[in-house]
Amino acid sequence: MTRMLDIINDVRQKFPTDTFFNEFELQYNIDPLFREWHSSYENVLAQLDDTSWTILKNKAIRHYKDHRSGQLKTGFYSQLNETFAYCYLLDQGYQNVEFLIEDGIKKPDIKYSNSGEIYFCEVKSIGISEDEINGRASGKARCLPYANLSERFMRKLRDDIAKAQRQILSIGVNGLVFVYIQTDDASGVYVSRYRDQLKTIVSQNSNILLKFQFANQPHVSCQF
Repeated sequence: MTRMLDIINDVRQKFPTDTFFNEFELQYNIDPLFREWHSSYENVLAQLDDTSWTILKNKAIRHYKDHRSGQLKTGFYSQLNETFAYCYLLDQGYQNVEFLIEDGIKKPDIKYSNSGEIYFCEVKSIGISEDEINGRASGKARCLPYANLSERFMRKLRDDIAKAQRQILSIGVNGLVFVYIQTDDASGVYVSRYRDQLKTIVSQNSNILLKFQFANQPHVSCQF
């Protein structure tokens, strides 16, 4: 856990009164799901060169206080999610893959090249639903509608893809929209069914190269 601990220690120094990571090491050692979750980040963070790591770490710490109601540190983890897209581009053989530094101008997250042509990648993260957040907080027994991605989810996904496409086109030619999805179904049982639903998104956006990565099943993804 070299790089995860590196950034966590930097967070502790910058935000000494924040308690979010106070028991990180203990939870990592005793909680298998927590360990698996953060190991998936460490596996991709380890592949970054030093310059890329510094850029990403600075971005993540800058967004550390960006919260979502009922779910802390969403901004922080959303920045780390860009690493999955970065490593995917490397694995596909693209060249000159680099994070773009935030400077107040709206732009995609990553630049890369292919056969001498420059392209851009925008990364979008979608977390669990408001209903799931409220349900988990209630502690009550619930009927869990996990078998399909909800229409609300699908609307948000379409909206995020459209925004990502506009960000890419604002700076250059088409590229890749990479969507990191944390579904309500933490078990990952219905991932294959979700993949079938995502095909409908692709049919409506045939001109966009899409890559979906499931947070709770990091080894399962789909590209269209």
